[in-house]
Amino acid sequence: MKGYIAICQHFHQPYFQLHKTREQVYELSYLSWINLLEKLSTVNGFYMNIHFSGPFLYWLKDEKKEYLIRLCKIVDTGTLGIIGGFADEAFVQLSTRQDDILFQVKEYERLTYELFKMRSSEWQGFHIPERECGELLLNNTTRALLSVGAKPIYYLDAETFYQCHFSFPGGNADYCKRFFGFNDPVSKTSFSHYPKTLLRYAFRDIIGGQEFLAIPIHCEERYWFMKYDMPANGNPADYFHMIKKSLKEAHKQGEAIGRDVIPLAVIFEDAEKLGAWSGNPVRDCEWLSSLIELVCNDDEVNLIGLKDYCEEQGSFDTYPIRSSHSYIEFENWTAKRGIRGVVYGDEKIRKMVTLLHQLEYRTESFEKYFLKGYCEVVNDRLISSVMEAIDRYIVISELLEERINKSISDKYMLLCRIRNLLYQEDSKWAIRHPNYGSAPYLDNNGICLLEIAERILWQLESSVGMVVSKNDCITNWMEDYKNRFIIRTACQTVSVDPYGASIDYQIAINKNKDVDEILPEIMAETYCIRTYPSIYRYVSPVHFSETDSRLCYEFDEHGGRIERCRKSFSISLSQLGESGFKPIVNLSDLYFTITERKETRNGYQLVFEAERNIQLAKINHLIKLKRKFLFGKNEVVVETSIEAGNALSEDLYLTVAFMTSLTASDEVDFCPSEGIVIQEGTDECQIMVENENDSIGTFNCSSDGSMVFIYNVHTGANDYFCNGLKLSLSTTQQIDCLSIAPAIKNFYENYVGKEQSCLGYTSSGVTITPFVKIRNGKAALTVKQEFLWDIKTPIKGKYISLT
Repeated sequence: MKGYIAICQHFHQPYFQLHKTREQVYELSYLSWINLLEKLSTVNGFYMNIHFSGPFLYWLKDEKKEYLIRLCKIVDTGTLGIIGGFADEAFVQLSTRQDDILFQVKEYERLTYELFKMRSSEWQGFHIPERECGELLLNNTTRALLSVGAKPIYYLDAETFYQCHFSFPGGNADYCKRFFGFNDPVSKTSFSHYPKTLLRYAFRDIIGGQEFLAIPIHCEERYWFMKYDMPANGNPADYFHMIKKSLKEAHKQGEAIGRDVIPLAVIFEDAEKLGAWSGNPVRDCEWLSSLIELVCNDDEVNLIGLKDYCEEQGSFDTYPIRSSHSYIEFENWTAKRGIRGVVYGDEKIRKMVTLLHQLEYRTESFEKYFLKGYCEVVNDRLISSVMEAIDRYIVISELLEERINKSISDKYMLLCRIRNLLYQEDSKWAIRHPNYGSAPYLDNNGICLLEIAERILWQLESSVGMVVSKNDCITNWMEDYKNRFIIRTACQTVSVDPYGASIDYQIAINKNKDVDEILPEIMAETYCIRTYPSIYRYVSPVHFSETDSRLCYEFDEHGGRIERCRKSFSISLSQLGESGFKPIVNLSDLYFTITERKETRNGYQLVFEAERNIQLAKINHLIKLKRKFLFGKNEVVVETSIEAGNALSEDLYLTVAFMTSLTASDEVDFCPSEGIVIQEGTDECQIMVENENDSIGTFNCSSDGSMVFIYNVHTGANDYFCNGLKLSLSTTQQIDCLSIAPAIKNFYENYVGKEQSCLGYTSSGVTITPFVKIRNGKAALTVKQEFLWDIKTPIKGKYISLT
């Protein structure tokens, strides 16, 4: 019996990876790989398929040029087959634009040609982000690959994408049995299907009239690869014997139905498994070297590339994959909806995707305006054809260069690039899986780039004479059927939610820099973001919050719930008891009516008002609330006032919880540093500071002056700087107490491991809450927030460390 083995390794590095983490993987895994591959490339019969993530290749270009030279020499030996993929490992099916798939494919081809002189037609296959494989993705990816001359060959998880059993009477899918107690005789299927043991070949499939080949990968071969605790002894010989046995079984079954085709076992695994996962690269290299030696010395089995196998053996049969599915654990996380479920399953991710979609819709308006005005395409059908084309971005960019200039065309391509990389797999979606917890540092990098993309679009709109609209009330902005007021100035973007009249999104932009000055600082080349951009020098998320389990609403005891993100400047009424302040009236969901909305000399103004009846000591009180927001170039001023219809009989306090998502970061040493400086004033009040171990320290300090939240950033480029957020508090009375606590304490509590669930100051930000006593039925508080960039000199006052 003859058999083939295709070893496929995925070098899996995301964008915005922390410098220390990446360097640890480099030392343990990537250096071990390059040393091992240099030796194996001289072994007769050796061959390996490799997929490098686009971010991995960009990182090598930026930071590891010597490594890249060594890698290119191995590729030149012909012993490594390159597996193509999406340049950003993007979940492009979340985009509103189907041309993003071709964009990703062509960008990856540009990378492989630049680095390895290898065109897409030479790729051994194509790597689809493994967590989902739907019809839309398969259709558009296959179409894009065929358009660039690449052969659409995919490897897919056999257990997920090939259904090896079907419904039968009395089974799990028998609804008669489930609800009425008898077997449904018509639940039995007559559809032919192959057993899992036969799924050791390339299978033809067709979607949208386009043919592609898919090769199943099997979980036991993947998860027992380089494992020492697998069944039997866990040595390479046992592993090889298991593979040979499976190949023989597949060949036997193939012959039984008249197909004498040589079977193939595909061993797909993340490359980081060697060295980094186990922490023992020497032992892992010995294991893999032993396996390669066993295969190369066996006359019955050879190593091969995926494309080489398909060209030699062809496809075994036309056999459909079970598309529109994801890995079981991933589907569970996304409510059985695949990656699409992430859009609505997590409020923070929903915010990211809807912001991206809004950018895409406005980009489409720009494109249509340009086609009509500059290209004189007045036929709506022709414009629609361009909008639906898989190469839409190519058509638009070429026309922009021809009709306007190359600079505008380059800006347009950069806008496309930023949009695409924000759908990148790891920094938004995969690491938010409950097994991994939250990754605010990575998410925030992307949201900052999105703000830069917004301002690039402004430039494009201006270049064709469009009116740039910045301030607006956007209906259904987050696909939750609620209005929000979006304020955009040169130095910030803010979203105000009428529910609670509070801020649920805010990004600050350096007032001393415009987009054209920022781009050279974060771009490595025309369309490539630096591996370690100092982006927080120029753009920073003031508010982009994780979900907070303290705000979770539970519908029933079986797990029906909605996790919500914390908003800034949310208000409530608290009461002082023996154990401290206790919220008794939550006003964060109270709907406020907008009563004033206008441009001012210094910015923009919004005024909200609301009324609510509350009961205290069995007495009803009508309270009136008013909130005025003033948005300046670099500051936000929020005035809050409360007035009761009759004097409140209880000692109540108005609280305004200011929350910021800003956090310190240290990619190199993992020693983040942040704190609050409280400046001197005249009125004494109690300061309550919550530590990360849930203990609270209290002391008295003057608080009617201003305070500054200061945080340090140490980037992977060894850039070190300090930013801050200044708060000025004022009231007609005194501030009785001030609370300082982590912005979010728990992330998906009880559904995520405790270590992943518990957040603190450095992973979620800080909430600063002043308490103002309501006297004679009235209280008022004004908070002014101002962003401070690149603080050079120490700020005077009492320093409270939060790390």
